[in-house]
Amino acid sequence: MSAALEGAPKGFSRERRRLSVTAGAMTGSAQIDLNKLDGYVEDPNDEMKESLLEHYNMDDSGPFSAFASLSKVGFIPFNNNKVNQDKAGYTVDFQDSSDKAWFGVFDGHGLHGHEVSAFVAAQLAKELEKRKDLDKDVEGVTKAVFDEVQDDLADSSIECTFSGTTATCCYINGKTVYTANAGDSRAVLARKDAKGNWTAIALSEDHKPDTEEEAKRIADNGGRVQACKAQDGSDVGPKRVWLKTQDVPGLAMSRSFGDLLAASVGVISTPDVTKQELTDEDQLLILATDGLWEFISNQEAVDLIKGTKDPKSACEMLIKEATERWKKEEEVIDDITCLVVWLK
Repeated sequence: MSAALEGAPKGFSRERRRLSVTAGAMTGSAQIDLNKLDGYVEDPNDEMKESLLEHYNMDDSGPFSAFASLSKVGFIPFNNNKVNQDKAGYTVDFQDSSDKAWFGVFDGHGLHGHEVSAFVAAQLAKELEKRKDLDKDVEGVTKAVFDEVQDDLADSSIECTFSGTTATCCYINGKTVYTANAGDSRAVLARKDAKGNWTAIALSEDHKPDTEEEAKRIADNGGRVQACKAQDGSDVGPKRVWLKTQDVPGLAMSRSFGDLLAASVGVISTPDVTKQELTDEDQLLILATDGLWEFISNQEAVDLIKGTKDPKSACEMLIKEATERWKKEEEVIDDITCLVVWLK
């Protein structure tokens, strides 16, 4: 059983919130060009704008008992045609084994981000499941498939010069979880100790352009990393990826799918892959796009849902809290997608 779930798009307000920045889409322009807004579709259907919830209870076999995914479209005051650019995906009985499952979240950005995230969510699961050599070298095979899907995306009909997606995926094989991450979506494991306290264990690290390894790769490929500049020359928002002599694309992450202009200066789709052995104390997995993590830490997320009765309630709790924090901090709300897996 597999699916790719609809999700949500990126906002257009303060510079630090936009993942890609181009001159024609700046808020200081006299007239906003709607065609340059992330997630703007001229004639969206209801399915492209709605928030989606799915919840499944599993039988006694396999490493988990239930999972749920909730994807909530964001809010931008002047973009009523904004569509959901996030995606969530899953495949249970992965490779026809009840001990295996695959889960992923994908945060699209740019004008065609919803198309990119849908393509990557579908292709990654399909191509990984084909690889009968996966368990012989999970890290190597996963990295190869990520790069193959990037090549397929570049050869597709989707215009992704300035559009892309993150990808954070967990492959469960019995009591082992492999996490592959490209971008700034995130996966977290919740573990309970003997006193009943829950601890968040990070299964992925965000890929930001200003970390030493990422910044060096971008510089070596002819790009530069710096924040947007205010009129007085001070930094505004996070560090971004730019061409050496032009102020494009302004991508606020150092790894992603798509983003072909950024890829020309060292942004890559190759993921980091981690391995985590599960214990009897491990309670659940959270995979979520950065709409959740912007104002909620890993530990806060775990603490928020440790009293919930099922993954559906957990997803609803997390997205409700994230939405309230966006309302307090911002004039926009990012798309938020959360996938929770109840472990046995």
